[in-house]
Amino acid sequence: MDVVVPTFNNGEVVTECIGALDDPVVAQVVVVDDVSADATLDVLTRLAPQATVVALDEHRGLSHAFNRGVDRGSAPYVLFLNDDVIASDGAVARLVHHLETDPALAFAGGRLVDPETLETQHPYKPRAVPSTVTLVARLLGVERYWPGNPWSGQHLRDPIPDEVPSIIEQQVAGACLMVRRSTLEELGGWDESFWFWYEDVDMGARLLRRGKGVWDPRAAFLHLGRHSTRAWDKPKQHARLYHSTLLYAKKHLPGPGRWLIGAVTAAVCLVRVPVYLAKRRRAASRIYLALAKQAVAVGRGRDPGPPAAAAVRRRTSVDGPR
Repeated sequence: MDVVVPTFNNGEVVTECIGALDDPVVAQVVVVDDVSADATLDVLTRLAPQATVVALDEHRGLSHAFNRGVDRGSAPYVLFLNDDVIASDGAVARLVHHLETDPALAFAGGRLVDPETLETQHPYKPRAVPSTVTLVARLLGVERYWPGNPWSGQHLRDPIPDEVPSIIEQQVAGACLMVRRSTLEELGGWDESFWFWYEDVDMGARLLRRGKGVWDPRAAFLHLGRHSTRAWDKPKQHARLYHSTLLYAKKHLPGPGRWLIGAVTAAVCLVRVPVYLAKRRRAASRIYLALAKQAVAVGRGRDPGPPAAAAVRRRTSVDGPR
């Protein structure tokens, strides 16, 4: 089994992630450095020489990084891990066991737990793939004030038990997802139109068309959380989140659903434009204007184009993949 771990400016944490993967079932750990601007590559060389490091020369999103990691391996199973996820003893082997013993399963996921309390992180439990109503609730911020709402909070109102493995028809968090390499190849890999957010939702929806999955709470992974997004302010987060929401709607929803998501996204973005203009943050207001235009395009059945203000990071000097 291969493990693919994308990372950016997170050398100390990703080496802890790699160190926890010392398991006989792991054939190779591939770390994809997504154009880090700090000493992450040096830290990996010094503290995790057992890992295969792929140093990208240009940032093109998380799906792109996942695919480049998959390209470097050949094992029959691939585990995708966020760089801030730490496997507990035996967790990876449990996921491999499920896929080895049940060929009908399309994927497997582990339980993400709080590193201090060891309690389940409920937002990362399996969820139904989102419907039009689910996306509207998220866009309007309903989840923030009413997490267990009837439109997007099913995983909180009717949770999957934390005691025994469950066969599921829901997507698992992309932070800890194991799939068969053959299935990945049949699906064409991760959709690189998604830069950040919803790439795992898209993958989950496509995997579920191939079969059910398993979620094993005994396969516990410590999840430190949000290392990838802390450096982004709210407009830059929205530039990626809303773009990915629109992409998902364009790809998976029927025409009326696409139109409604486009209309709601445009409205949510346009009300922010004068707010940021009043704050003299013209760059932020331009992000929301660009997102509103993308939303209109999706509502009309067209592609949204690249994400707004997703600056391309390029390495100044590249030695090539390591």
